Amino acid sequence: MGANIFVGNIASSVDEKQLKDVFSQFGIVLSTKVMRDPESGKSKQYGFVSFDNFESSDAAIAQMNG
Repeated sequence: MGANIFVGNIASSVDEKQLKDVFSQFGIVLSTKVMRDPESGKSKQYGFVSFDNFESSDAAIAQMNG
């Protein structure tokens, strides 16, 4: 069973690949999603990362929080 985490305060230039690159150090990343304004396509500066297990998501939260 996988685990999703919310990632806030990301730079507007960050895309899904960059999120995956950063968070893959904590485990297997199943997917990433940067939330964007539907009209302009600009980043809302938050997103989600989905890991394959809770241990990886917990490690990411512990290391990246703040």
